[in-house]
Amino acid sequence: MPATIPEDSTIETVWAKLVYQKDYVSGALQKMRQCTKLHSNSSIKIGVTGTGQRPYYRVTYKSYDGSEQIFGSFYDTHEPLESGFVKSENWSSRSMTFDELLNFYADKIDFKGKRA
Repeated sequence: MPATIPEDSTIETVWAKLVYQKDYVSGALQKMRQCTKLHSNSSIKIGVTGTGQRPYYRVTYKSYDGSEQIFGSFYDTHEPLESGFVKSENWSSRSMTFDELLNFYADKIDFKGKRA
């Protein structure tokens, strides 16, 4: 059985392992856009119980008081997990903001246009 990814993994650190890199990140960015539209910010964490090929992900936002709130948790297919509040220890200790993921992805696909 392959080893699980480190507890501080992000999409950036597992990029080379992702099976469908563009589909995965573009779908995750779409969920983050939805969150940002509603809450003015968003971040993403990935699940760390697997190998990093198709990690589940969780989109969060900072509320007005600075606390982290869950927008949703999703399969790699971008469908919601049955339980949006699955165990916290299954998620990475690090996250990426919308802008960080957008810029990372744009660099990876050599996108030259407007990024935000």
